[in-house]
Amino acid sequence: MSLVQVQAGAPGFVSMKTLSFFKTVGVTALITLIIVNTAKTSWEIYKKGERLTKLEAEVARLQQQKAELEKLSQIVDTPAYIEQAARDKLHMVYQGERIVVLPAEPGVRQDLGSLLGASAEATTHGPIWKQWLDLIFS
Repeated sequence: MSLVQVQAGAPGFVSMKTLSFFKTVGVTALITLIIVNTAKTSWEIYKKGERLTKLEAEVARLQQQKAELEKLSQIVDTPAYIEQAARDKLHMVYQGERIVVLPAEPGVRQDLGSLLGASAEATTHGPIWKQWLDLIFS
């Protein structure tokens, strides 16, 4: 084989400067691609970490709510609570008990006789504590 010398400027000749430039551009493009890919991956990891933190906080809140509901469930299942709910919400009473109705608003005043169907004159005589005693023990 014989060595053929290629002269500068001949067809097919590439100078060393051109080769060096293409190497530099290629390496720069590769480094840029690596940096962009790393930044993208880091951002995704950061966002997933934020989401994980929010989900962990929600799990803790739901576990606390579950514990409160279990405690409430134990209270609600007692006979005393059932009796109190029947009295308060369903207005149930034992046989022989009396219901005393008080005004709903603190500023509203009604006499007890009108609430119980008695005449107003019969209940307005005397102090209020006397009226209560008469109502309870009569």
